[in-house]
Amino acid sequence: MKNHMKHALYLILLLSAASVTKAQTSVAPAKADTAYLDEHDGKVKLKSLATKYRITQNNTTVANGKVQRTYYMSGKLLSELYFHTEPQKDNPKKTTNIREGIYREWYENGNPLQQAAYSNNKYNGEFITYWKNKQKRRIDTYSNGDFIKGTCYDSTGVKAAYYPYQEMPAYRGGERELLSFISHNLRYPVIAQENGVQGTVIVRFVITKEGKVDKITVVRSLSAETDREACRVVAMLPDWTPGKEEGELVNVYYTLPIRYRLENDSPRPLLPFNPNNVGNF
Repeated sequence: MKNHMKHALYLILLLSAASVTKAQTSVAPAKADTAYLDEHDGKVKLKSLATKYRITQNNTTVANGKVQRTYYMSGKLLSELYFHTEPQKDNPKKTTNIREGIYREWYENGNPLQQAAYSNNKYNGEFITYWKNKQKRRIDTYSNGDFIKGTCYDSTGVKAAYYPYQEMPAYRGGERELLSFISHNLRYPVIAQENGVQGTVIVRFVITKEGKVDKITVVRSLSAETDREACRVVAMLPDWTPGKEEGELVNVYYTLPIRYRLENDSPRPLLPFNPNNVGNF
């Protein structure tokens, strides 16, 4: 999908699927929470830096309901998402967004890009994507989150060989080799050891269409020294097999937590192994 983003190794896969098309409309932002976003969905403070903006409003038809609409800077509707919030089981003070109903995206010219059916945060129904000329590109069917079947089409509407909607980037040798590389190259900064600094640095980076590691940033800091060391080692990573979306190479965000813990006087940080999924852009 084009909303790129889009969660230990986090791969945040944001797919969408459904069976109903809807005309592109605009909604007044009254009593709404508005956020300006860059091309990667990161929030920016200045409107001049934004490539789109997002408006979140209450949806009074369901308990704790919300509707989130994202717009191109031209004012054209880009996406529409319905969800409700639920308290997290391990931390009731925080909430989780649960997708329900139909999610939709549009090209800037108003033609449909994709639509998805959700039930309790799972795909449940058809996931349909479109070419820019309104021809259907794929129809994938899900049942309670499980993929059932799928069909792909070329831009003229002729049935084509099936290919997955998204293929995640792959470290050559797999996730365990990735963690092994980081573990063997990461050094616990002496000053952090002396000050008893322990905890987790979360680093986000991009796997480019060429398989290169790029745009390394710290999204959760521990200390200046541990942050710098985590970024240094991520920058050393060799090339990956790049990710794909709709059969085409795409840039993909990858988020990696690196946990520093002093144990038995060993400066070696412990790395949690928990690969999930990615968000691309």
